[in-house]
Amino acid sequence: MKSYYAIVETAKYKGIEMTVLNIDKSNESEYDTPKDGKEFVIVRVKMKNNAKGKLVYNPFYFKIRNSRVQIEDEIFSSVNEDTALKSWELAPGGEVEGTVVFEETVGDKGMLLQYQDNIFSDKVKIS
Repeated sequence: MKSYYAIVETAKYKGIEMTVLNIDKSNESEYDTPKDGKEFVIVRVKMKNNAKGKLVYNPFYFKIRNSRVQIEDEIFSSVNEDTALKSWELAPGGEVEGTVVFEETVGDKGMLLQYQDNIFSDKVKIS
């Protein structure tokens, strides 16, 4: 298994497929404005369950590592209220698509999305 995957490249692990479809950036929404020097980073992901059992997924399993090597959590924002990834279960053969939002320094080129399916374990991560 590779350590890093590019945008639109599918990561596969134990029957689960995950793809970052695109990344958008925004300076505001109707109700939210990022802090000074920051911007919203909106990541659209697609997950497919090819495993035999159900997949429990949650936007809080996503983190972002920035160029300062800080690992930060997904934030709640209205900037993606129509597309936000929810917390659910995915049956075998099912797929889901949605967005997760982070607030990062404007123009940061060193960001790396991380997914960890059990927030209480550091054993398996997809970056």
